[in-house]
Amino acid sequence: MFGNPANSCKLPLAEKGKKAMDRNPQLRTEDAAARAQRLHSRGRHRSAIAVLTVALCRDGDAAGLWRLRGAVHHAMQQWKTALADVEHAQLLAPLGVESQLVLADGYAFTGKPELAVVAYEHLLTRGDHPPETYAAIYRGLVHCQRRDLAIECCRAAVRANPDDHAAYFAMAHCMAALRYSATYIAAVLEKAVEAAPDRDVYCVSLALQLTRCQRLEEAYAHLCEASINAIESMACACSVKLLVQLCEWAKDAERGGILSEQLERLMQRRSATE
Repeated sequence: MFGNPANSCKLPLAEKGKKAMDRNPQLRTEDAAARAQRLHSRGRHRSAIAVLTVALCRDGDAAGLWRLRGAVHHAMQQWKTALADVEHAQLLAPLGVESQLVLADGYAFTGKPELAVVAYEHLLTRGDHPPETYAAIYRGLVHCQRRDLAIECCRAAVRANPDDHAAYFAMAHCMAALRYSATYIAAVLEKAVEAAPDRDVYCVSLALQLTRCQRLEEAYAHLCEASINAIESMACACSVKLLVQLCEWAKDAERGGILSEQLERLMQRRSATE
């Protein structure tokens, strides 16, 4: 009724896998899946696809093969094909978390944001995930312009792992984009700095938000924790200008001078592009 979207075994990509299976006629579906998984884990995605395509020509109802092929296409950022694979797998058996993420990303990156958001939200209701899964959901929600839900994703991530500093920082980034109060953003960034005090970008970001809160002594202390390289690499003229003012307040001529030079460079670049 739905047809079989497996690629034809006549495709050149499948020939390598077909020959391997022909040499071993006892190679079963699970053997093909294991071999493809090994190839996938080694970054040999095209070879994995070849093995899976041949196996699916012989056993088109193997949901696990469809799910794995979707995961490989997802790793290759071949969104349409990955989406077709997991949609077909879904007709055969329920999807696991990894395949649900492939489905959500497939919708997100093929111009179907509404369906993507539904899939991402469903993932967030499926219990705790590892940090990389939350990070992927976050990226997808931001791509779909749903920073409000991306913040909820970050909250779920830190509930599952309170030391996930990247989730705190991502949450603060979205809060800033949605124009949350600097007080709230600073509170989140304090968690990020507490979890990873060696991350210069966290210290600089916290210094900025504390400056906006007029907590200047704390702001300057965090700015001093950041390296000079981190200060010199700042790319937002408004933020640099704010930190110049902070250094003037602290009578820090060295950092103030570095920031002033960076501000001048940024303004010159802006003028050149106008």
